[in-house]
Amino acid sequence: MSEDGNLYITALQYAENRLNDRSGVGYFELRDYLEEKGFKFNLEKESDLSHYRLLYSQITDDYSYPDATSGKSKFIYNPTLEAYFRLIEYKELHEARGSSKAAMTRSTIAIVLSVLSMVIATGISFYQINSPSKIHNDTIRAFQEMRYDDGALLKQIKSLESSNHEIVKKLDLIESEVKSANKSMFPSTNALKN
Repeated sequence: MSEDGNLYITALQYAENRLNDRSGVGYFELRDYLEEKGFKFNLEKESDLSHYRLLYSQITDDYSYPDATSGKSKFIYNPTLEAYFRLIEYKELHEARGSSKAAMTRSTIAIVLSVLSMVIATGISFYQINSPSKIHNDTIRAFQEMRYDDGALLKQIKSLESSNHEIVKKLDLIESEVKSANKSMFPSTNALKN
């Protein structure tokens, strides 16, 4: 039997191979090929004969069946476009199913990994919350040795304040000098203002 056990698909694959070889599909040749693949036909039995003829007709669109006793096909036919497109559809469907299975497998693995990482992260967080914090003795000593001298900071702040006060005085002096210079240079403008 074929890999999927489908008589119609096996017959279509044979017709495709014969089309590629440019040799066509014969009535008895197709039967012999299918029997090699594990499908058995008793063409003396009416049900098998009608079933096989229907299969052959669907693939080749030939309804003139040769004499069963001759064992040789008079005419060789190529598969119909409809039959060929059915095979293409089957192949696409088969590939799509394979891709879908691969995607499903990958997505399942990704979901399992993400859930596992969340469980591990939760476990680590829970462990950290419930375990006491430990500080190394060297770290404690280093903090004890650190001293901040607030006096030095206060001296710098006072120095900045006094510098700022001096700058304000100098700006006031410059402003008064600019006013007196304006008065002396433009006496008529000052009379208008008054």
